[in-house]
Amino acid sequence: MNTVKSRLSLSFIFAILCTVSGLAYGAESLHNAAGKGDMEQVRQLFSKGRNINQKDKDHNTPLHSAVKGGHADVVRYLVEKGAVVNSINRKDATPLHDAAVKGHNNIAAYLILNEADVSAGNHTGSTPLHIAAINGHADIIRLLLDNKADINVQNHEGNTPLHLAAGGGKKAEVNLLISRGADTSLRNNNGETPSDIARSSIKKIKNIGKQVIFAASEDDYEEVLQLLRMK
Repeated sequence: MNTVKSRLSLSFIFAILCTVSGLAYGAESLHNAAGKGDMEQVRQLFSKGRNINQKDKDHNTPLHSAVKGGHADVVRYLVEKGAVVNSINRKDATPLHDAAVKGHNNIAAYLILNEADVSAGNHTGSTPLHIAAINGHADIIRLLLDNKADINVQNHEGNTPLHLAAGGGKKAEVNLLISRGADTSLRNNNGETPSDIARSSIKKIKNIGKQVIFAASEDDYEEVLQLLRMK
């Protein structure tokens, strides 16, 4: 009797493991297909009952993967089939954050049209506007501001999008933010204004610029400072 029970228990455990393994494989396949932009495979997997909102080890959904890959057709399909537009990963980033990182303007516009939260903060408290500013995506900045994103929102370090754009030497983005009403006098948690951040970056370039490759040149930062002084 005990032998029979043991066999039944082992069979039950094996069945559960197979089910979990199958679900995990299916989820991973859907993430991969979405990330590659393989619409045919995405459709096939969805028709087989794959969970469209299944999260991977980093808590990304297939929608996160499609957005990162810039696959607008897959993004539309997933949203139409019920993908959660404001789903967050382990770093509290939404698909709109990912669109802001990559500069996928059309995808960002589609997500916003489908009620993506333009004010969502990730694990650092940074909104999609912060992300667009630091990555130098002026079109995304315009889109977010046109959809009522807070231009002076501060993240957990007290930095506004203007702080981040100034710190990155993003001339076009600094100019855009100022023209749209960004407050140049706001200070972060260290008491720094956007101008202070830009000056600090210039000092770093002068001190260690020969050993380190900077995303922006000293001239870029000088132009940023000039823009900030004109305000």
